[in-house]
Amino acid sequence: MKRPRRRTVIWTTLVLLLALFPYTWGPALAGAAARRRLDLDVPGSSSCTVDRVSLFRLKARDIRLGALPGQPRLARLDVRYTPWGLLRGKGVRLSADGAEAELRDLLPPEVRERLRSTRATARLRLGWNPSRGYGGTLEGEVLGGALRGRLSARTWRSPSLALSYEPALRDLPLPALRAEASASLSDGTNGLAVAATAGARLEGSPWAVSAEATAEGGAFAAKARTPDIAFSQDDPLLAPLLRAFAPANLGLRFSGSVTGSVDVVRPAGGPEPRWLSAVRVNGLDAEIVPAGEDPVPIVLRGGRLTTLRIGGIGAHYDIQPFGIRFASLSRDRLLLEDGDFWFRASARDILLTEGSTRFAGGFVRVYALHFYFESRSTAFAIVLDDLDAGRVLALFPSVDGSVSGRLHGKIPVRVRNGARVLLQDAYLYSSQSGGNLQLRDPAPLVSQMGLDGDTGDRLSRALRDLDFTTLQIHHARKPAEDGTAAPAGARPDDDETESTLTFRIVGRGNDREQTPVDISATFHGQFQKLINTALRTAGLRERAPAGR
Repeated sequence: MKRPRRRTVIWTTLVLLLALFPYTWGPALAGAAARRRLDLDVPGSSSCTVDRVSLFRLKARDIRLGALPGQPRLARLDVRYTPWGLLRGKGVRLSADGAEAELRDLLPPEVRERLRSTRATARLRLGWNPSRGYGGTLEGEVLGGALRGRLSARTWRSPSLALSYEPALRDLPLPALRAEASASLSDGTNGLAVAATAGARLEGSPWAVSAEATAEGGAFAAKARTPDIAFSQDDPLLAPLLRAFAPANLGLRFSGSVTGSVDVVRPAGGPEPRWLSAVRVNGLDAEIVPAGEDPVPIVLRGGRLTTLRIGGIGAHYDIQPFGIRFASLSRDRLLLEDGDFWFRASARDILLTEGSTRFAGGFVRVYALHFYFESRSTAFAIVLDDLDAGRVLALFPSVDGSVSGRLHGKIPVRVRNGARVLLQDAYLYSSQSGGNLQLRDPAPLVSQMGLDGDTGDRLSRALRDLDFTTLQIHHARKPAEDGTAAPAGARPDDDETESTLTFRIVGRGNDREQTPVDISATFHGQFQKLINTALRTAGLRERAPAGR
């Protein structure tokens, strides 16, 4: 009677062991085998916990290859396989679903949160063959676009990946992304050492990037570079974006070249990665045609963005000083040449530390231009130095005459809400050497001064050919009758505020009498409103709000 009971106990035990195999001692043996296989002789560098194993399925988690605790890991892996493929000499066919990458301590919290909210799905199918090694395909969807890839590796220590992405952004015909990457894994002193290279390009366009990275024991370094890329408004990447986002009534043509780089370094045990990005633009030519019946284009030639460097630690960043230069910038008769402007910037504002450009035979310099992004407001001073008076007068075709001499001045300006120009007290004066003024028809000016008879005739003859020693133009906000800074009920920055324009000229005419001239004329008006109306007409500022 004892033998049957003993056999019953043995068979019952065997049945229980087989029944519990997928969840108890089977996963323990599989986990021990996996850890032994992945052992890199560094305590804590590798780990693998198996939750379930059977003839057709394996579920594992907490898989780390050469990573110390708290570093990247494969959180969950669910593998189904067909072992008879191995028996037939065709290898083991694998299908892996639900692979998750743990990015803790690698990316800033803001970036991780953004990744969580980004819709993305992917499915990876893997296979292994004794002669070819590992191979597989990747299919997924990211931001509505199709993601496909091919994975291959002679051994698990030498994987390579070919990837393609077909974007689907607002139904725009954007070029597809093609990328290739390869890696080499080896035993390092601090765990698994990884060296990887990658390259990506946009199909049918010059846009491309190459990258390389190394990692070991929680430390890593990576860098990416772009070649000198030529671009234009017809670029396969930029053309559809311009059609979708640029104003339809704005003609835009441009060409140039750009290059860039990104470097990221994190030492072992470092709390945050250090990074530095740089971009440079050369040879930028652009033409902007505002809307209108007879539009006058804005033309830029020889534009250049000096190397703009943005670097930081983790989510904190700093923007290093950078410069914008151009050979010429013109609109109708207005021509600026040899522009050279240097900036400092942050996330909230931008400061023009110094800027200068050639204008009308002299120089225009700008100081203390501090622009705030949120309010779109700024205040700065324009300094005019050694301008050719004749070239300045040529900007006003309604004036029938000519003038020689050199001019100097200062124009303080405020810009409010990104569009409204607010005039401050400004002045313009001639150099001590004086100059010559010739008006072909001075009669209208003389009549406005209330002069007639012999006095008016003599002044008209003198203004037809006048050598002057003093030429002054001064603009000031008109004080109220009670002496306050602005008229009663008006704001000093209101377009309706009146101001005064004072003109004075002192000299002697080249007529027979050599008539001495000392003229002071003051004009009153809403010059601020006149300038803003002209800017709106030219399409250089926004329309005034209703009721203004």
